[in-house]
Amino acid sequence: MFILQNVLFPDKEICECKEMYYHSDGNTTVFDGYFNIFSCAKWLKYTQIESAELALAVTGDCLLSVYSEKGLLLKKKISDSAELTDTRLRMPGIHFLSLPELERHRFMWFSITPMSDNSFVKSAMYITRQSPLHEIRLAGDICTFRREEYVRRNSLMLQNKIMKDPASPLYGRLDIYIVDNGRTLDREDIVVHNRDSSFSVDDADVPSNSDDEGKVFLIPNYNAGGSGGFTRGMLEILQQKKTAGYTHIILMDDDAVLEPDAFIRCFALLSFMRQEYQGSCVAGSLWDLDTPYMQDEAGAVYRNGNPIALGSGMDLRYRDVVLKNEEPREADYAGWWWSCFPLTFVREDNLPLPFFIHFDDMEYGLRNKDGFIYLNGIGVWHSGFERRRPQTDLYYGIRNRMIANAVHGNKITKWDELRRCLEEMMYCLMKYQYSGADLVLLAVKDFASGPKSFAMIDPEKKNDSVRKMADVFLPYEGLSRSNGELARIQSYAESFLAGEKSSSEVSRLVYLITLNGWLLPARRSVGKTVCCNIFGQDLREIYRAREAVLIDPYAGKGTRVAKSYLRAYGCLLKMAQATYILLTKYNKVADGYRHAFSSLSRKQFWDKYLKL
Repeated sequence: MFILQNVLFPDKEICECKEMYYHSDGNTTVFDGYFNIFSCAKWLKYTQIESAELALAVTGDCLLSVYSEKGLLLKKKISDSAELTDTRLRMPGIHFLSLPELERHRFMWFSITPMSDNSFVKSAMYITRQSPLHEIRLAGDICTFRREEYVRRNSLMLQNKIMKDPASPLYGRLDIYIVDNGRTLDREDIVVHNRDSSFSVDDADVPSNSDDEGKVFLIPNYNAGGSGGFTRGMLEILQQKKTAGYTHIILMDDDAVLEPDAFIRCFALLSFMRQEYQGSCVAGSLWDLDTPYMQDEAGAVYRNGNPIALGSGMDLRYRDVVLKNEEPREADYAGWWWSCFPLTFVREDNLPLPFFIHFDDMEYGLRNKDGFIYLNGIGVWHSGFERRRPQTDLYYGIRNRMIANAVHGNKITKWDELRRCLEEMMYCLMKYQYSGADLVLLAVKDFASGPKSFAMIDPEKKNDSVRKMADVFLPYEGLSRSNGELARIQSYAESFLAGEKSSSEVSRLVYLITLNGWLLPARRSVGKTVCCNIFGQDLREIYRAREAVLIDPYAGKGTRVAKSYLRAYGCLLKMAQATYILLTKYNKVADGYRHAFSSLSRKQFWDKYLKL
């Protein structure tokens, strides 16, 4: 018996939204939630599985019904008192039901109707009796920077629910490498306290016996950002590849909430994978941590130099949405919150580029020509992108996007890049955040310095200097000048988080013609503190304001800005400087990055870059 996916229930440590798992119809429980449908079409497409069964244990007498998108397929009475005999698998108390004609259906699910008091499902899973085609062993690569609490939670969860459970399909087939860029973790805090089950890379070999428990490796690392941390994990895993028998690597965010069954489903996919898909990445979807039934992304495409999320905004509480979400979609890359690559792709001559943060997963995914596979239940919960954008992202986003476009986007011209940079600088000018223009100009200069200078950047020192250029955001209490202003700021933030849209007395036409009031004098008195959401694209809230408070409502912080024609003039000069640099240097520099690409993604470069 090989487990394909477990039937899951709400878990207060993971997700408590029951509609993600099942729905109630009177006294009938319908297991048609996002985590519990069985995607027949995908299992048949990507693997050589020809038949599957539903295995379940119940208490009392129940009526089991099996459905597909075409309707009811069969009904059967089951009971914990029934004589259960299975000549192939002697598992007392377990009912096995063959799923009929998988090839005729895209999805299947089941329902349970109790026929006696205290009847319910104890456990259920979808299985196959076929033998796996491939011997799979996984290595998890987690990069972290001073997020001790999150890393402990995920590490202990994986160990308790998968790595140290002899009944788990992944027992002895999953090791975790935690790369600590902040160098603040204690190994004893991230392992289940059995001393023999925890090793560092310096004091133990990875066991080759698949019957052993999975191991946790803690690797202190020079802080070269997310790309540096993930790459260090790749290098360590590649070094142990032959000894441990690793076949795939899973890149994971440190602060995501994981569903352990995602690893089991991925393991099953890989174990039965068809030959034509063995080079593909099994990628995870992204669900919103604050509204756990909302999907932020399930694949993404890269169009004209811009990333575009697929499957965004889908409410996974509803069956019709779940079924639509499982329709095939072609992705260009996958986020590294959860991405499983074969080690035939992750090699010492095919490592990420040293981007620190941003565009590293996009660029690396664009290299993967064998595509991406998405399956319901594989993914993580994370705070939305709009809640994780410090101002320093402006520098890394501009610089790294231009490098990625130079390497992969031959149709992206210097005029395209210039337009984007000028738009960003103008946006910063219109919200009085003049430091943003400085960050954009620095990104342009660092890009234009070429691949040799880029390769010699000290990532830790560069990040420190970029952070010092950004505006300082303070908690509301430290930002406000009076109790009344504090109340105004808090009220604005609460309204935004509640989804209320602010009204504006200014038409969009006037807003555009006057450049948000820059062509008119500032008002002498506004009458109240002017607030504006730092992530908003419509800046009419600060139209003609002399002063404003830019608010990050998710972080509970803000920064005070003021209208300054002198600083605005400085921004215009920076825009002119960026224009000159890109128009005179872009083509030659872009060619340089294309030619230097292979040397920047090799082990020899990374060993030196990470000071190994």
